[in-house]
Amino acid sequence: MKLADFVNINANLNETNPFFHPLEQRFGSRVSSRNWGVSADIDLVKLFPSEMKTSSLRLSYTHTENIGKPLYLPSTDILVDEAANQLYDKLVNEGVDEKIAEAEADALKTSSQSIQTSDTWSLPSIRIKIPIDYWLIRDTWNNLGFAFNYNRTFGRNPTILSQSTWVWNFTANYSYSFSPENYIKAVDIPLLGSAFELFSDLNNLRFYFAPTSISSNLTATRNRGFSITRTDPNRTNTSRDFRVTRGFQLGWKFTEGGFLNPSLNYTIDFGSSLAHLETRLDSIRNPVTGKDSVFEIQRSEKEIWRDIFGGQIFGKDFSYSQRVEIRTQPKFPSLFDLDKYLSLQLGYSVDYRWQNDFRQPELGRSASFSNNISCGINFRLKQLFEPLFKEEAAQPQTRPDLRTRSRGRERDEEDDPSARRDTVKSITKEEDETPKPSPVTSVLLLLKASVKWLFFDYDNIAINFTQGNNSSNTGIAGTGTGITNFWNFWLPNKDGNGPSRLYQLGLDYKVGARAKNGNLSDAVGQRNNLDLRTSRPLWEGAKIDLSWKVGWTINKQTSLQTDSLGNVRVVNLASSGNTDRSFLTFPPVLIFSFFNNGIKKVHELYNPDAVNPNENLADAFVDGFETFPILGKIPFMKDFARYIPRPNWSVTWDGLEKFSLLSTFAQRVSLNHTYNSNYSRAWKINPDGNEETQAQKVSYGFQPFLGLSITFLPVAGGNLSANIKFGSNVSYDLGISTKKITETFSNDINISASFSKQGFELPIFGLSLKNDLEISFSFTQLKNSTVIYDLTEFKEEGTPQDGTTRTTLEPRIKYVMSSRVTLSIFYKRTSVTPEGASRIPPTTTNEAGLDVHITI
Repeated sequence: MKLADFVNINANLNETNPFFHPLEQRFGSRVSSRNWGVSADIDLVKLFPSEMKTSSLRLSYTHTENIGKPLYLPSTDILVDEAANQLYDKLVNEGVDEKIAEAEADALKTSSQSIQTSDTWSLPSIRIKIPIDYWLIRDTWNNLGFAFNYNRTFGRNPTILSQSTWVWNFTANYSYSFSPENYIKAVDIPLLGSAFELFSDLNNLRFYFAPTSISSNLTATRNRGFSITRTDPNRTNTSRDFRVTRGFQLGWKFTEGGFLNPSLNYTIDFGSSLAHLETRLDSIRNPVTGKDSVFEIQRSEKEIWRDIFGGQIFGKDFSYSQRVEIRTQPKFPSLFDLDKYLSLQLGYSVDYRWQNDFRQPELGRSASFSNNISCGINFRLKQLFEPLFKEEAAQPQTRPDLRTRSRGRERDEEDDPSARRDTVKSITKEEDETPKPSPVTSVLLLLKASVKWLFFDYDNIAINFTQGNNSSNTGIAGTGTGITNFWNFWLPNKDGNGPSRLYQLGLDYKVGARAKNGNLSDAVGQRNNLDLRTSRPLWEGAKIDLSWKVGWTINKQTSLQTDSLGNVRVVNLASSGNTDRSFLTFPPVLIFSFFNNGIKKVHELYNPDAVNPNENLADAFVDGFETFPILGKIPFMKDFARYIPRPNWSVTWDGLEKFSLLSTFAQRVSLNHTYNSNYSRAWKINPDGNEETQAQKVSYGFQPFLGLSITFLPVAGGNLSANIKFGSNVSYDLGISTKKITETFSNDINISASFSKQGFELPIFGLSLKNDLEISFSFTQLKNSTVIYDLTEFKEEGTPQDGTTRTTLEPRIKYVMSSRVTLSIFYKRTSVTPEGASRIPPTTTNEAGLDVHITI
């Protein structure tokens, strides 16, 4: 119900019979339920003057009730009404007053019921904008926003005798965006401006003297709950919480149009607790033991708010987080046109966190940071070297005109037209003659074109490097969050104020003094990723994308002990890490057998009698699978070969429809091929201090090995397209301790075709409607298997494990008669065939259906 765009009222009622059930279920819930609710929404801005219509103030109220009355007592097959009648008769027969007996019978019915009520008041957005253009009002009060909501619930059920809770949330926020004109141009600076004018690259340099934007927020949440169980009705369980979070955000672009152009984003967030103000301790002496029993008593609202506004506005801090982010996109000088060929992006961000566990007053404080360094370079190689390979068009040599300009000659030509034509033909031939290049020149031109195609025909080379460092430390002695150390530039950092500024910026791993008499821990980690990507044309319509990537991580876990003076002693140190890089390996089949790599090669290289058989196996694993292990055989490259990434690629060939064989029936044809391979190694430092391989894995895949996409010429006035894809994935996992390699293999074939025709007319019942028809077909076959190779008792075929072949066939027809009537017919056949040592039985599933959608 809507009342004059001012009030919206909604009501709902839902009642379910205990025997009602959907068609897919056999029985009802055996519970009679009734759910009803009412809600109202009032737009209070409608009462404001027209000048304040940009304000926002809506009041919402919602009331809901859920009542469930079961037919049977919980966990029994006894009817509630019958049990209540039997209890009433029993009490009356025992001489109990009838009113008391009736009350007990009603209590039995009530205890089996479940009731839940809820009331919610909400002001989701409070913005009162005063129509005054004075900056003190416009930029302060008018940018403030508030929100408030309050919820109260009550309930009972067969387990809980009574349960009530209430919770309220209050939010306030402020944001302001500064004018983009708050800058000073470098050329306008007195005395220094003339120096900037000398450099054309700095003519547009601007210094911003004000931030880009600032914002802050405050959220307060308070809740209290009471519950009484039926098993212990004399004991009330109470839960309380009162916390405040507050934050501040700052964005600042320092310069623009210069060489560095740095920008800053700064964010801080505090989490505080006021729960300690909710109660006070009291005691009562036990007359039997003579000892005092201490318990908590709820304080009055007046006492709580008096303490809050008396100085404890935010209470005790239990969390603090800070984020500093610096971004810059340096501009190269225009000297030698470097700015056209090179671009650079740099960034640094760090997140600092501080936690305080009130349950551990001395050892509950911890701190951590996580930073990220990023660097990206884009190099336009082809554009840079294009002038070196630019071919100049050969100019035809012309000879001087030897024709006689005498009148007699002209008269002779006029008398003899054939002679004039021969003369013109001879002169034209002489003028169009171009000198043929010499053999040496031809060889040099061919060499020049080959060098360009091989080394300088790459459109863009992108190199990206990221590094992340993290540190986590427990048991900090200082009681401060660290914000004082961060912003106090005039005094040296103190341990009592928390971690130092360098620690919060992620530039130092020293967290400061540690708590006394504790078992503490430090965790330090670093991750690095480097990748290179480029692309180049192969021939007309074909392009290849190349990529190289390598990543490595290091993690250190340190266990510490501190004595009564806070001195730290290292108890245990554990280091581990992993390496991950792009790899190059081919399956040893067909023409790829020439490379002699694979599981058989690993067995040949493995020497169980080596001094360190585990490391020998690790070396044999990577060398045996690598297709071109050339780098590892170079003496000075042997130690670094495992960290050098190998190329992966993706080839796309468009425009195949131009071939005469395909142009007769295809409108668009494309091929694609993708190869991805990866090698990873996990290691740790053993007690002897040596690096030890824990696990290795090699994986490669063609996704797809061959993909063909065809869009046919119009057929019967419709569109026909088809896709064919074939791909495979293989991975090898090495178990160092078991001396076994697990091969996981999968390949897939996908064939799909679709035909669609729109807007054709089909007369039905004397009507001629425009109809749409879609016919699709898909065939998918996925085969996977697992094989284990034992290198101590090697068999080339391995030991087959679980495997399956899943085949799916699905044709579908969709007919759209109109926007309101749709008809679909489908059939799906799925078969699963076990492979290898799989114990699952073969299965075949057939599904068919008819979907009719009619919209009224």
